[in-house]
Amino acid sequence: MKNTLGLILIIFTFFQWGCNSNKFLLLKDSPECNTTIEGKFTTPKVYKYYGPAVLFNKGYKYNYEMGSVVRQNDNGIFLRKKSYSFLDSPDTLFIEFPKIRAIIDSNNFCVYGDIEDDECSEMSLKFYLEKTDEASYQPIYLELVSNEYFSFCVKPGSYKIKKIVKEISSDYYYESFPVFDCKIEAIPNRANYIGDIKLFTKENVPQNAYVIPYFKQVKSENAGAAFGLIGGLIANMSNSAWKDEIKGYFYFDVSKSEGYHSESKNILNAIPLKIEVKY
Repeated sequence: MKNTLGLILIIFTFFQWGCNSNKFLLLKDSPECNTTIEGKFTTPKVYKYYGPAVLFNKGYKYNYEMGSVVRQNDNGIFLRKKSYSFLDSPDTLFIEFPKIRAIIDSNNFCVYGDIEDDECSEMSLKFYLEKTDEASYQPIYLELVSNEYFSFCVKPGSYKIKKIVKEISSDYYYESFPVFDCKIEAIPNRANYIGDIKLFTKENVPQNAYVIPYFKQVKSENAGAAFGLIGGLIANMSNSAWKDEIKGYFYFDVSKSEGYHSESKNILNAIPLKIEVKY
């Protein structure tokens, strides 16, 4: 009986270690950590229901209308209503600006007007890292939450971002194509500040922003399998097949805040991300 209990404990410990091996601890969960990767992540407001859509002001007969904005003039927008079947032939609806409370794009971002706090969703961007100086090290991700500072306890060394995954409070996730190169050097006994990372909508993207294509999947538990499939499609970059899988783009830039203050006790090492896009 003792041997059985011992075996169960060993197996349990193994699985606990395995489950935790692909996540970085937050600094707050490991306050004595002497090496961190940190910064700030900012996004537009994220709508927690489905987009694209137009939300109406009070007094209009509908609360919202599903569909995409195809053009606009000085008085309003033209909305192509959502198709619910391949047999549908969606109408184009003109909506005057005074009726519009907010416009939500296909990424669930609020791109015009404003949404209420109870309509907002938390969004995370996960950077999956490979430790380039330690081949046996399992892939790990940094999970950046919208409009929050982040600080992760890490093992010193050289890392490479392998993929970027965006998740919102819905059934969808958005995973990048591996068409970029970005490295992080985590210096020991330092607060390795990788910058203020800002995500933008297509309508507001600044010059010189990083533009990385992604594909969209429905069930996040299939992330690994899906990434393998897409990886096969783009193995030959001269083949245009992978471009047919593009569902959208990540638009973001990285800046350095001169007033950034680390919550750790470590000396600041400012190394804002530099990304080389290769497509």
